[in-house]
Amino acid sequence: PLFENKSEFIHLFGSAGSGKSRFAAQKEIVLSFDSVRRDRKTLIIRKIATTLKDSVYAELKTVIYDWGLEKFFDIFKSPLGLVNKLTGVTFVFIGLDDVEKVKSISGVDRIWIEEATELTDKKELDQLRLRLRGYDEVQITLTYNPIDEHHWLNTEIHQNLPAGHFILKTTYK
Repeated sequence: PLFENKSEFIHLFGSAGSGKSRFAAQKEIVLSFDSVRRDRKTLIIRKIATTLKDSVYAELKTVIYDWGLEKFFDIFKSPLGLVNKLTGVTFVFIGLDDVEKVKSISGVDRIWIEEATELTDKKELDQLRLRLRGYDEVQITLTYNPIDEHHWLNTEIHQNLPAGHFILKTTYK
C-alpha cells in the first residue's frame, strides 16, 4: 500500500534501522522503469551536498546491485548521477547548500529528501515543491528520524496533517 500511495508528500519517519531509506531507494529504482516517466528526473536532496555520496547515492547503488540491475543503469561518480538506460529517467543529486542549482532544474516529477529534519523551515520544502510542475502525478518523499516537538516538521506537518501529506512512523521492528 505504501508503494502505491499517491499522496503528494510521503513522510517516513522513525528510528534508525527501520527501513525508511531502503524503502525510498527501492521505490525510486522501481519507478525509474515506468515507461510513462520517460526522460524525467528524480531529484535527490540533502541539506549538504557532500553528504549525498555516502548516504542516498550509496543506498540507491546498493538496491541496484542487490537486485542485479546494474546493466540497466549508467552510474556516475563525478558528478554523482544515475540514469536508467531503458527509460532515460535521471537521478540528480543536489545539496541545498547550493540553492541556485535546484532552481535551474526542470523535468522533475519526483523528489526524495533524505534527513528532512536538516531543512531549516517549511519554506525550503515549498521551494522544492515548485520544482515539480507540469506533471499530473508528482511526489516528494521525506525520510527522517524522530523530531523535536518544536521542529517545524512536527508543528506544521505532524500536528496539523495538511492535505496531501501522508505520515508513516516506522520502528526497527
